[in-house]
Amino acid sequence: MRIRNLTIGKHQPKICVPVMGYTFQDLFDEAFNLLNVDFDMIEWRADYFKYIHDLELVQKGAWVLRRVLGDKPILFTFRTAKEGGVRRLHPDYYFKLNQTLAQSGLIDAVDLEFFQEEGLLKETIETAHLHGTKVVLSNHDFEKTPAQEDLLQRLTAMASLGGDIGKIAVMPHSSSDVLTILNTTDAYYHKGISMPIVAIGMGEYGKVTRVSGELFGSVLTFAAAGESSAPGQLSVDVLRETMKTLSCEQNWSESFG
Repeated sequence: MRIRNLTIGKHQPKICVPVMGYTFQDLFDEAFNLLNVDFDMIEWRADYFKYIHDLELVQKGAWVLRRVLGDKPILFTFRTAKEGGVRRLHPDYYFKLNQTLAQSGLIDAVDLEFFQEEGLLKETIETAHLHGTKVVLSNHDFEKTPAQEDLLQRLTAMASLGGDIGKIAVMPHSSSDVLTILNTTDAYYHKGISMPIVAIGMGEYGKVTRVSGELFGSVLTFAAAGESSAPGQLSVDVLRETMKTLSCEQNWSESFG
């Protein structure tokens, strides 16, 4: 799968870095500072943005990022407070916001939280696809690691809804939890579902899941070029070097396809 000029799902996971600017100047500065960083795409965490309730100004923020970053793919994310974000939004505005950005031509993908109203989810996915925008369907649990069967059910449902990428990010508290995340990824691909996925463990225990995607099939990983947006994020340089060291030099899709 391609997002702008980036092929997702081949070889090592692609590295996505967060931009969390509060003002337009913050967005510009953060984006400018990324120009010499070895990353693949950005995630604009728009829940940090001061003007999030003004759709015109949000699009202006996306324009600032596009002007600075050129052809780098941009994932637009408003992370709600219930899944680790810094703000709450009324559900109606949450979907209006995502549909507006999906239609803007300024971003390449939107992150939609899986546990939202299904009808509005489907409508927003359809809107995004009509305008050539990819959809990441996501679910975050900052407290625990659910059972493997629960995680598999969520990923399978994300694929059924029409997501282009499914993402789960959970909190492991033991080596067994880490194995649950990795085994979930392995089991998912053996079900023969074509939608690529991201499976991340947060916190200290989860770090291994951020670097092992080439072997287990997680197609994106998130790293910090400044302030991190989730517990356990490694720096871009450390993540890139570690993945190179661990690389099995094969296309994971051949193993799981």
